[in-house]
Amino acid sequence: MTNAAKYGALSVPEGQVILTWSLHDLEDDRQQLNLRWEECGGPPVVAPTRKGFGSRLIERQLPMEFDGSAEITYAPAGVICELQIPLTTLGWVGQETIEGRQVS
Repeated sequence: MTNAAKYGALSVPEGQVILTWSLHDLEDDRQQLNLRWEECGGPPVVAPTRKGFGSRLIERQLPMEFDGSAEITYAPAGVICELQIPLTTLGWVGQETIEGRQVS
């Protein structure tokens, strides 16, 4: 959101961010959150020459921490970020192993 406000769609009065999400059932009885951030109406986007802290955090940490995926697209009309995050009931993936519990 900070980058959108400084450089992207939210840096101009006519800019917008469209945020959509949905839940989908997975085969292992969990659900997956699909989240899409799409900027429009802002200045033309040029792909960065290097990745900043925020984009590295999203694209690397999210998959590692949550067993999900993240993709950032620098389309000329606006940045698009798509996240797919499998949801757990409580805790985190692997918590049962660390705590010595079995999941039924």
